[in-house]
Amino acid sequence: MASRTSASKGTARRLLAFVVPYWWIYLGLGILILLDIGLDLLFAWFLERVTDAAVAGNAAEVWRMLGIGIGALLAIVVVRYLRAYSVSVASSWVKRDIRNALMQHVLRLPTSSFEARHSGDLVSRFSNDMNALEGAVGRTVLQLVSGPLAALAASIYLLRLNWQLAILCLLLGPLILLQGAVFGRALRTNSQRLQSLLGTVNAFLTEVFGGHVVIKAFAMERGIFHRYTRDNDDLSALEVRNGRLRAGLSAVTYALALLMFLLALGVGAVYVTNGLITVGGLIAFVNLLNRVVAPFGDLAHIWGSFQKSLAAADRVFQILDEPVELQELPVPQPAGRALEKGLTLERLTFSYDGGRNVLDGIDLHIPAGKITAIVGPSGAGKSTLFKLILGLYKPSSGSIRFDGVEIAAMAPSELRSLIAFVPQDPVLFQGTVFENIAYGRPGASREDVIRAARLANAHDFIAELPQGYYTEIGERGTRLSGGQKQRIAIARSILKDAPILLLDEATSALDSQSEAAVQSALDRLMVGRTTLVIAHRLSTVHNADFIVVLDEGKVVETGTHASLMATGGLYSELYELQFRPVAT
Repeated sequence: MASRTSASKGTARRLLAFVVPYWWIYLGLGILILLDIGLDLLFAWFLERVTDAAVAGNAAEVWRMLGIGIGALLAIVVVRYLRAYSVSVASSWVKRDIRNALMQHVLRLPTSSFEARHSGDLVSRFSNDMNALEGAVGRTVLQLVSGPLAALAASIYLLRLNWQLAILCLLLGPLILLQGAVFGRALRTNSQRLQSLLGTVNAFLTEVFGGHVVIKAFAMERGIFHRYTRDNDDLSALEVRNGRLRAGLSAVTYALALLMFLLALGVGAVYVTNGLITVGGLIAFVNLLNRVVAPFGDLAHIWGSFQKSLAAADRVFQILDEPVELQELPVPQPAGRALEKGLTLERLTFSYDGGRNVLDGIDLHIPAGKITAIVGPSGAGKSTLFKLILGLYKPSSGSIRFDGVEIAAMAPSELRSLIAFVPQDPVLFQGTVFENIAYGRPGASREDVIRAARLANAHDFIAELPQGYYTEIGERGTRLSGGQKQRIAIARSILKDAPILLLDEATSALDSQSEAAVQSALDRLMVGRTTLVIAHRLSTVHNADFIVVLDEGKVVETGTHASLMATGGLYSELYELQFRPVAT
């Protein structure tokens, strides 16, 4: 219990850091809250005076008090409008800042963080959790602050009206608070489970929508629906439990609040007959008692919402607590735009999560300005090698050096500014064709983008699109063919004009005619640059200056195509396997 309490306080303190920049809005809200409370007391005083004047038959006093009452009513309307508007603005700005901080942090997370967590879960934290978090910085927390203040002010006024009756009624207050605390702990625990399951369901939906073709091709609809209904049932059960807890809290709170009103009316009526309080005083007392009871009566909804908001904030801060990639240079290093010595891998070893070594003691020099092909059977470690060169993972041991400088001593932004990467499966983003190519060099001119597209043999098909370079390509480029998407990805890398090129069989998705045109453009681009090509089709590596053969994470052969074929090792076996005639 103590750990949950400290966690709640820690979450609240972290939220406060995002609130502080807008202290002036919250200060204004504080003033509006005090005005609202003061106007409520004024209205209670009006009820007391106008009722007593009416009982006494003092018409002049009644009319005078009615004027005051109307003025107080108008003031209450204005103050409550300003209060509601201000809290909406404040919570919106705070949520905006948290979303920005979350996005900035996520973009700096290492690749391992993304591979360890489903993208749908991250989306859930940006959407469901951010929406639920609003209560902790907006209307809910405002009610938690204003309610007790209003209750305190009303209690003081009740003591002025009749201290004996006030104390008798207020004795029930601690009971309401106690049961609220008990239910609140259970609500927060259940809300955390609910938000976590929502993230799991969103992650599953992301897979379903992204893999709908495979689902249909393998007739997986029944199994997918069964899994979804199972998770949906669990989600419903948690929501029902939340509802049961809220209902229990609400029922007990309402019963205690009703008991307080009955006590006030019953004992108050006796006091009126004994002359201990006037009729107007009793009406004002009962009316103002609502300002004491309301915070407790609304406790079920307010406290439950606040606990849900804190649970959502916990999930957001879990992401913000994850360590990010190194952003600054520990030691200033000279930055250059061209490699002179090349890439050197020394005793390079890597394993995922301390498991089997995917790369095992690799010693390799990749000469500058040359084309080096990386080949090997599936699972040999080719893609992992690219990830290490890109700095997406840190070696378990050993080092990677660019011109003698360890990449561990380079900021990720500096390292990746030296590299252009074309994956086998092109990644495009929702937006226009122009925007997707221009990601290669932010701020590039239209002429530069078109030139890159021409070199990638993409200009002609782009020109035929409805809006040309400004055509929206859809989510992940769904409105384009596989070959078109690959050529846009190649154009992006051409535009970057980096000294190092990493190509994962960059022409694999093109037809023969397009492949020839793009390959010739890549040949021109690779002149004078250090190029590494992962080759899945060995027919594409004939002209490589240097071929590295990987098997089970080790370098087993190096050389040219001709020398490796003459050796008769693994490379020649793979080559003959690909080009062996199929028996009929």
